[in-house]
Amino acid sequence: RQKELTELVEEKSAVLKAAEMMGRPEITKNVVIFSDSMAKYTQQYLSSQEFRYHVVAHRGAQIHDVTQNIQEFSTTQFDHSTLAGIVLHVGTNNLCNSQTLDQNIQDYKDLLHAAISQFPHAGILVSGILPRFDSTHLHDA
Repeated sequence: RQKELTELVEEKSAVLKAAEMMGRPEITKNVVIFSDSMAKYTQQYLSSQEFRYHVVAHRGAQIHDVTQNIQEFSTTQFDHSTLAGIVLHVGTNNLCNSQTLDQNIQDYKDLLHAAISQFPHAGILVSGILPRFDSTHLHDA
């Protein structure tokens, strides 16, 4: 498992191309955030002359839902070559489902495969699962 995850994350070409793009201030770089509802309103707080942010977030989304959002995402809003990175923030809603740990790990692998396939030249940032404050059990998990 560790080897597979390491191979997914170590996509040199994507990281190098994103880093190269970062050094070109004349280009407005695009960043897409794929998330459950926790990031739904973050776009209004993100501003930069260098970056344009796009948020794809849905209430109750689980890992497999975000994977589907990535597969269906269209970059018609901007030039695909200006995509500097994507942020994946999901998993909080998976805490309360009945899937096993192995099933959730497989869902994360599928998510990373979809992100790398759909955005081969973008840097990929995966955030950690945030605690839920609507449930003591899930907050302490």
